[in-house]
Amino acid sequence: GVRNVEAQVRDAVGPIEDFRHFDAQSPAVDRDRILGGFERILFGCVRAVVLAQLLGEWAMPILTSPAGHSQATLLLAAYAFTLRFYFDFAGYSDIAIGLAAIYGYEIQENFDHPLTRRNIGGLWQHWHMTLTAWMRLYIFIPLMRALMRRGDSAQRRINLPADRRPLPPSRATGSGSAGSCRIPPA
Repeated sequence: GVRNVEAQVRDAVGPIEDFRHFDAQSPAVDRDRILGGFERILFGCVRAVVLAQLLGEWAMPILTSPAGHSQATLLLAAYAFTLRFYFDFAGYSDIAIGLAAIYGYEIQENFDHPLTRRNIGGLWQHWHMTLTAWMRLYIFIPLMRALMRRGDSAQRRINLPADRRPLPPSRATGSGSAGSCRIPPA
C-alpha cells in the first residue's frame, strides 16, 4: 500500500554524484560557504521534517480510507501527498548539499521546480535530476548500445507495438517496398 511505497522511496533520496565530481574538487574552509551550508541544512529540515511531515499526516488517513471523503478532499489529499514526496526528497537533498558545502564540496542541484512543469516529461527532467543522469549514463545508454548491436532480432524480442518500433533504414528514407519493414511476431 501507500506505506510500503513511502518506506521504499525514503532509501533513494539525495543527489547521486560520481566520484570524479568530488575528486576534481579541492575542498576549502570558507566562512561564507559554511554559513550557506548551515542555511541550506535548515531549509532542508523545514522542507523534510516540517512541511513533508504535516502534509503526510493530513493526507495519509484520507488516502488509506477514501470511502468517507468527497472527491474534492481526495483530490486535495493526492496533491498533498505529491507535495509531501517533493518536500521530503528536496529537503533531504538540501541537507546533503548543505553538509557538502560545510566540508568544502559542491554537489549538483537535484530538483528544479519539477511540480511547476507543464507535462510529465518536464516534471521527470527536473525531478531528481542526478538520478536521471545516472540512469541515462549507466542504464539507458548501455542498454541502447547493446540493442543496436544486436539489430533487428533484439527489436523482435522487446515486443514493441509495430507503430513504436524503429524503422529499418530503407523504410525511414522512403525507399523499399511496403513489405520490407515487416517484423515477424516473436
